[in-house]
Amino acid sequence: MKFDASLLSAILSAVGCLTSFVIVYLSMPKLIMKLRKENIVGRDMLKQKEVHVPESGGVIIVLAAVASLSFVTYLYTVYAIEGATREKMHIAMLSAIAAILAVGFIGLMDDYLNIPQKYKVILPAFASLPLAFAFVSRTTLWVPLIGQVPTGVLGPLLLIPIGTTAAANLTNMYGGLNGLEAGSGLIACSFTAFAATIIGRWEAVIILAPMIGAVAAFLLYNRYPAKAFPGDVGTLAIGGSLAVASIVGAIKIIAVIALMPQIVNFLQYLLKIRFFMANPDAKFASVREDGTLKAPEGAEYGSLYFLMMHMYRRDERWHVRMHWAMCFASGLVALIVGTLVYKWGFLV
Repeated sequence: MKFDASLLSAILSAVGCLTSFVIVYLSMPKLIMKLRKENIVGRDMLKQKEVHVPESGGVIIVLAAVASLSFVTYLYTVYAIEGATREKMHIAMLSAIAAILAVGFIGLMDDYLNIPQKYKVILPAFASLPLAFAFVSRTTLWVPLIGQVPTGVLGPLLLIPIGTTAAANLTNMYGGLNGLEAGSGLIACSFTAFAATIIGRWEAVIILAPMIGAVAAFLLYNRYPAKAFPGDVGTLAIGGSLAVASIVGAIKIIAVIALMPQIVNFLQYLLKIRFFMANPDAKFASVREDGTLKAPEGAEYGSLYFLMMHMYRRDERWHVRMHWAMCFASGLVALIVGTLVYKWGFLV
């Protein structure tokens, strides 16, 4: 029995999301025990008492998302109606699987080998090469108010790696609070997938759905008080999958807007820590006796969450909720703008 491409894509997106959620939800307790047994733990710096939490829990996010996407790819190949759409989707999903696995592997290496920052920034670009070669025929770039601009074959080989490494590092840098990385990544991916559904970019939806399910289940163990940290393997993979989906679905404007808090956080880091901060090496906030968070001295403007701590004397849970609210607002704007641009032709 064969299904229409849109109907099958919707069904498989739901299957991919549910499958990855169940895998992560059922696997996390055993993974947490194993990480503790092997002493793969890190101190939660924002707790008054010394608390050690299992790290690199995001490895299950990558495995669940890739396994679910692989299963969905098989189902699509079996049940989709023959034609150009089927072949296009097949290539897109296979290249996405390769790229997400590669980005996750880089994150895992960093968790255990502590790769220097200057190398970690560029390594996801190499992870995206399978995707770049798969879409090397895309020789134009859509620019608002201008339309399609020719880029030649070098366009995909340059722009796709740049976009992937940017998104992966943005999600990786926007962290440090229980549930912040997973929650903000979940919101960005969910709104991007929702917008892609409205405009019919099913390639992006199918790629993002397994990641959404995996991150949603992981968040149950990562929210305050965290029972597991995602590690770079998790944070890089979340951003990498968002970049991959936006590239495959040609919805890069939506992804950029959805990641606006992460972008602002990066710009603060770039401008303040590198040039104007009194304490450029500060990485962690501290906890006052009343449980509220305090930004490091001389680093109050070095990141979005340090700035929020400097402005508002509140506890960790409050700060995480405020960051989630900002991410939700960015996602809502991305949804609206994406619908106007891609469905109704605004700015074309």
